[in-house]
Amino acid sequence: CMGGCGGGCIGVGAGNDCMKHDVCSYFKSYALEIKAKGQCLDIDCGDEAAQANINCYKKQAGKDEAVTCSEDNEGNPNFYSSISPLVRAGSQKRECTLRTKWERNQGMPWARGPDGSSCTSPDDCVSRRCDNPSYFNFNAICQARLANGKGCNEHGDCISQNCIGFLGFGRTCKPK
Repeated sequence: CMGGCGGGCIGVGAGNDCMKHDVCSYFKSYALEIKAKGQCLDIDCGDEAAQANINCYKKQAGKDEAVTCSEDNEGNPNFYSSISPLVRAGSQKRECTLRTKWERNQGMPWARGPDGSSCTSPDDCVSRRCDNPSYFNFNAICQARLANGKGCNEHGDCISQNCIGFLGFGRTCKPK
């Protein structure tokens, strides 16, 4: 339990697979005498950190079951991945998310949801737009970015990344 995470360990980590990250950081720091930056920020050990902090689960009655992340489960509606709350609290959610996707050969599903899935930040969405559907609905969902001429609230709402209006009123997406 070098990092205090994983099955049978007592610690603050929620990662089920942290030993390879701990070994990578140890080797880099002590054997190579190169300071590790920590978690997903590290160029050499960041992918191992993402693997340790992005866990896969199968939905079931009662408590969801931790399962091995596998591309074979991708079509299963009861299969999902979740980023450790410690990564979110440590402001490394984006760095870890960027290391996901089966095509990157890291053994993790894409950690960004399609339009219509729930989200807490733009990093949760393929479109990179996480917004409330209305002023009275506080359950944010991933939404498509808006074309030029459409009403917007902020730059991230627009494909062009350019939301303009006079003193915040009548804002619309404009070309850059």
